[in-house]
Amino acid sequence: MPKSSQVKTSRSSQPIILMGFYPSKAIQIQKIKLRMNS
Repeated sequence: MPKSSQVKTSRSSQPIILMGFYPSKAIQIQKIKLRMNS
């Protein structure tokens, strides 16, 4: 998928982009979000 389409839906596909570029950081961010939500 072209980057332009991902940029348009950056808010919804942001986690997917993070997982693609920074898998380890994305996992850490998800853990932090889960802690903040709980």
